[in-house]
Amino acid sequence: ICPKSLKLIIEKGLQRDVSYDIIQSLSFQAIHLKTNLSELIKQNSFMTNHLSDKEIDELFDIKFYLEEMDTIYKRVGLI
Repeated sequence: ICPKSLKLIIEKGLQRDVSYDIIQSLSFQAIHLKTNLSELIKQNSFMTNHLSDKEIDELFDIKFYLEEMDTIYKRVGLI
């Protein structure tokens, strides 16, 4: 999720190092607080000034990560 969210923020014209620091901080908070990263992003004013709720939800859409599952399984000989 983090590389995908970082890429999206950078594409919106924000500096990479600032964006990276914010994503990293929110990721650590999510781990420490045992909460969803998406919720922390939606609560962060810097992030919500640059990303819509829809864009944030799309970052966490599991379909993106499952698209090539059959291809991966074929490559490793599972199907």
